[in-house]
Amino acid sequence: MWALEKHLRTIVPTLIPDTLKGQWADVEARLAAGRGLELALQDVYVSSELERIIVKATGDFVAEKEIEAISKRLLSGQLFPFANLLKKAILPIIPSDGLPVISTNYDRLIEYAIESTGTAVNSLFHGHMWGTLDPKSSKDALVDKVHPIRRNNYVVRYRPHVNVYKPHGSLDWFEYQDSPIRCPLSLNAPRLIITPGSGKYRKGYEKAFETHRAQANDAIEKASRYLIIGYGFNDDHLETRLRTEIKKGKSCVLLTMGLTANSKQVTEAYPNVLAVTRYDTGSEQGTEAFQSGNTYRFPGINIWNLEDFVKEVYL
Repeated sequence: MWALEKHLRTIVPTLIPDTLKGQWADVEARLAAGRGLELALQDVYVSSELERIIVKATGDFVAEKEIEAISKRLLSGQLFPFANLLKKAILPIIPSDGLPVISTNYDRLIEYAIESTGTAVNSLFHGHMWGTLDPKSSKDALVDKVHPIRRNNYVVRYRPHVNVYKPHGSLDWFEYQDSPIRCPLSLNAPRLIITPGSGKYRKGYEKAFETHRAQANDAIEKASRYLIIGYGFNDDHLETRLRTEIKKGKSCVLLTMGLTANSKQVTEAYPNVLAVTRYDTGSEQGTEAFQSGNTYRFPGINIWNLEDFVKEVYL
């Protein structure tokens, strides 16, 4: 978020007309005061015109970083950490109806990581170059075998796959004739991504976002336990359902470089939550784990980092 904030503070003033400079000056004043991008954009009225500029600038920035990240992994021949987690811990036990993964990021790194292991992705869109929002057809495309049991009764088996839910949208979602489409090309069309700010909650109930959010919340409710990576518990769209399920006592492991105020509150409130974070005293650094009011330190290892987590836990 900090890198995005820095980019927007540089690029937005060069893109906006004079009529929008007052609005952006109000945002800039809050950013300069340390308010942070999310809160600064919520504090200030942002017109639809300015919001479109912010969405485009955000999408272009994330797309550039996405290419850098994927190219780096391709050239090095290394898998993404999530791909290693999938191969070592999840694929042997992946359920027939798929592993649910919820991503609040716009980039497609999670999809790339999954497919790099030979595992299919269910994006809820049907079609590759011009995908339409069609959860049923997307799921049906993953059918591996149909086992007849008796007349008019059968069991469907699916290929190993991951159901990726993106309630904030994705770089490959675009608006076309008032409908969401999915295309891997960078089209000259409005991207369907929810950026921080006052429009976040209004846009959050448009068709593609609502479909993904509804299925994400359903997956949260059905899950028996959670692995949460780098999430700060700052999203009201998912927060209510997730906190409700954690409150029921479902086990939760949170891997993060640092705790936000909200994630700290969740960790302290529920003994079934184990938070694994980084610590650095200047003379020593490593991993710090919090649970049930207790703190444990592991010097010299970075289990809070997913790559090291996989190495240490799944040898």
